[in-house]
Amino acid sequence: PVAMGDELDEVIGFLSDKNPTVREQAAQIVQGLTGTDDGAKLLCAKADSLVPKLLHALGKEGNESKYAATALVNLTHDPEVIAKAVNKGAVERAMDGLRDRDGAPVDLLLSILANVTTAESGVHVISQEGKALEGFYVSKLIQLLTTGKPEEDYDQAASVLTNITRDPIGRRVFLDPRRGLLASVLPFMSQANELRRERVAAALR
Repeated sequence: PVAMGDELDEVIGFLSDKNPTVREQAAQIVQGLTGTDDGAKLLCAKADSLVPKLLHALGKEGNESKYAATALVNLTHDPEVIAKAVNKGAVERAMDGLRDRDGAPVDLLLSILANVTTAESGVHVISQEGKALEGFYVSKLIQLLTTGKPEEDYDQAASVLTNITRDPIGRRVFLDPRRGLLASVLPFMSQANELRRERVAAALR
């Protein structure tokens, strides 16, 4: 196991290599490891060094960002990793990626947000509690849910919304009449898309 730990440190180091091909290969290895229970456990233990590098890779081109995003989706089922990811700016990075549309695929970025907003800390960041822009991210998310194409890429935005509305600050932002967010998601209640209907219903509840 010690050797494995050393090798892991080496692979994690390669995630910030100057050579994009090396970075992509390292991200692919990390993604592969997160797909197994043992690999995910080992990587969760390295979250302090790993998470910032994966977040940084989200904005890169091509497969590097896809591998990094998939790894983050797999790792952010762990509450400790969620806390570290939120702390290192996971919400902001994902929202930047959704705005700029370069880098990691939309559905993976939304899946990361769906995972990290299961924690109160994630909801507080995405609601931007007490900041001048309070509610901006939530408005943006609902805009993506209502206008994003192809639709299935944006389905997970409904899961994020469910998580946001479980928290008092999230509900306050969602129900602020000046934003009109409630009205903009009501049409989903009569839509054919089951996932959206379910998650929006959960948010309304």
